[in-house]
Amino acid sequence: MTSAQYRKQQGLPPPGVTQLPPDWADPRPREKPQIRLPHLREPNRTEAEYGRILESEFSMHHLAYEAITLRLPSGTRYTPDWTVWKWQSVFLKSAPQLVLVVETKGPRIHNAASIRAFKEARSAFPWLRFRFAQKRKGEWAIAE
Repeated sequence: MTSAQYRKQQGLPPPGVTQLPPDWADPRPREKPQIRLPHLREPNRTEAEYGRILESEFSMHHLAYEAITLRLPSGTRYTPDWTVWKWQSVFLKSAPQLVLVVETKGPRIHNAASIRAFKEARSAFPWLRFRFAQKRKGEWAIAE
């Protein structure tokens, strides 16, 4: 194999050629790279419905969707659906107290890894209060 044949096989121009002939040109047009902006996280219908229940239950607390991410001992990360915070006082510059971490699911659980991560987080962070809410046949089954 000659060097010209090798360069053609590798998609390189022949030796001594600085400009690519038209048949060597890349068929894809050159575009500016797109900037990836972070997407705004929004709850799905089931999560939003349980969020309204949490708002009525914890009306004096701060409710946030996917606000924290816990690093688990296995090296994976777990982001609960809802987090409920309680502020000691508006006037005191104290840190918020985490009241509740909630995972919501619909009637069918498609991803068993999320359940495993929830259980691992519950055992790794015993000082946090965890709640698992699953909607089955129009009713909420809640386990704490």
